[in-house]
Amino acid sequence: RGRLPWLIYGLMLVLLAITAILTVWNDSFEAFVAIAILMMLGYGTVGALVASRIPSNPLGWLMLTIGLGFVLVGLTSELVTYGYVTEPSASVPFLDLAVWLSNWVFFVVFMPIPLILLLFPTGRVHSPRWRWVPAAVVAIAVISAVAVMLNPGPVDNDVVRVPNPTGVESLRPVLGPVLFASTAGLFIIAVASVVALFLRFRRASGDERQQIRWLAYLAALACVLLVGTVVSSLSVEGDQFIPVVEAIWLALFACIGVAFPVAIGLSIIRHGLFDLDLVIKRTAVFAVLVASLMVVGGVATLLIAAGVVPSLDERPPLLLLAGVLFGLLLLPLYRFSKWLADRLVFGGRSTPYEVLTEFSGRVGSTYSSEDVLPRMAQLVGDATRARSSRVWLRVGRELQEVAR
Repeated sequence: RGRLPWLIYGLMLVLLAITAILTVWNDSFEAFVAIAILMMLGYGTVGALVASRIPSNPLGWLMLTIGLGFVLVGLTSELVTYGYVTEPSASVPFLDLAVWLSNWVFFVVFMPIPLILLLFPTGRVHSPRWRWVPAAVVAIAVISAVAVMLNPGPVDNDVVRVPNPTGVESLRPVLGPVLFASTAGLFIIAVASVVALFLRFRRASGDERQQIRWLAYLAALACVLLVGTVVSSLSVEGDQFIPVVEAIWLALFACIGVAFPVAIGLSIIRHGLFDLDLVIKRTAVFAVLVASLMVVGGVATLLIAAGVVPSLDERPPLLLLAGVLFGLLLLPLYRFSKWLADRLVFGGRSTPYEVLTEFSGRVGSTYSSEDVLPRMAQLVGDATRARSSRVWLRVGRELQEVAR
């Protein structure tokens, strides 16, 4: 059983190599292709690792399915492009099969995502009342895929419009409502899976709560990046390229495609990994600092555009002065970002002594039992900025140093 995940992973790598070659031949390599490759490798690698180590947990197999499905989506798309656009006169093997698969194979990628949210991290739903939901996810996805296979008309493909080879014209009146209902069902199931993860987090304790925190943190980060992508895209006119929009977009897909599977894999294989408070705080500091600099830069751009401030590129001394002033803003903005991050992450505990007032509560809710004593020493040292800190336990009449 431990070899099967790696055999599937090897097949995925072979198909991925073929897809990469076709991408070069089709001259279709772009930023999204690079992110897609990272997503394939991320889900495939972690899925194979989890499935080989814990074969009874379905999460590893689901991540393998996402990786393999993503490869099939890319392979069929590039194969259709090569056969109909790059070399239309060439005899491309499995071209008709690729056209047919490209019509519905995306369901293989979508279906495991709500299942992972429903079953993470134990491989089981959090309550007996939710036992029917995974089966409903599979059923709705299968019905949707079959309906797309039988739907008459052209294949839903951006490259070529050819008739669906398995379409049944007599089923057209029925398949329309079925597709509408199944699409609505998939949306409802997706929302329900997020709600299930939230409910599991509220009821979890100990190691399981620590595991879910990783995925919850990344999900929150992905939501922030998604909002940033949407908001920044509103300022783009037509096909105009803005590096900030591209950077946020790439960060979003990197979070979903790389950070998600890594966090899931680590949380399943190991328990009680790290405290996320420091990670969240540093992320918040960076986010606030970047947002503040963007606001300052945006205001400066508006002032220049409105003619309030003369064009800087026409006056080099003024440009130099603006650069110096912008640099001097870094320190106060960093201090403001750090202050705000303390408030966002630790609430009112912005100073070391405020942290110590809720010391026992933080330790009990944040760390797994085997890490309490070492983390206790670290937290006391960090909170008081002491050069060293030690934890002693009384055993009988003796004191023993257990952590420093």
